[in-house]
Amino acid sequence: MKLQRFERTEDGQSFPYIVWRLPEPRLTLSSASLGGGLGLRDWVLNATVHHNYSREDPAVHLQSLATNAGLAGSGVGLMTAVWVDSYTSAREDGVSAWVTTGVDHALWAAAPSPIWHQSSATPATNKVGTINIVVNVETTLNPGALVNLASTVTEAKVQALFEAGHEGTGTATDAFCIMCIARGAAPNEPRAPVLDNNQPANAKSPGASPSTTRTLWDDELYGGIRSVWGAKVARVVHTAVTEGLKGLA
Repeated sequence: MKLQRFERTEDGQSFPYIVWRLPEPRLTLSSASLGGGLGLRDWVLNATVHHNYSREDPAVHLQSLATNAGLAGSGVGLMTAVWVDSYTSAREDGVSAWVTTGVDHALWAAAPSPIWHQSSATPATNKVGTINIVVNVETTLNPGALVNLASTVTEAKVQALFEAGHEGTGTATDAFCIMCIARGAAPNEPRAPVLDNNQPANAKSPGASPSTTRTLWDDELYGGIRSVWGAKVARVVHTAVTEGLKGLA
């Protein structure tokens, strides 16, 4: 899956953004401002914005960048103050991860008080915030497995932060996008119609064992850290985030 780089000028300053044009619509789970939630998506975009970004319509802004890049259909848009050219990536047997890594100051998820909500400014730092993680999985996944992978991605990120000496679970604006092959879109492999989550239409009998009716492209049911695909996702995310954190040292 190839990335394309674009650039635009805002307030007299040039900012890059990178785009993944998907070969076919992918089933995607994301926490992004644009295209968040669960659904079929045609592209993913990650844009660098100003450190003091204050627009209250980030989804509209991201969609305008997509339009300028000639992207059609529905997509996912993320943003960060990190220069997106500095992304890190890792791959392993059907799983790929791309990460833009910035840590203004790591925060613990369960903080003792909400005092930051009364603060009008973030302390100045040379380590800008937001860790954006994009993951592609070359199989079909049950929606529950995609949600499970969201936990796996987060756990792998937190492990990388801990090992690098950051006292926190992430930044307040971290985001992710996980995509997989959509049902019926498996390359060079026809699927049987599906009656429900467990029983293909070509099953020999209603009581047939799932092990005898599952096909090559039946949805994977698990995405936890010790599942086949979850373990690979954990490793590539951990590797990419670790490499990104090295660049901030």
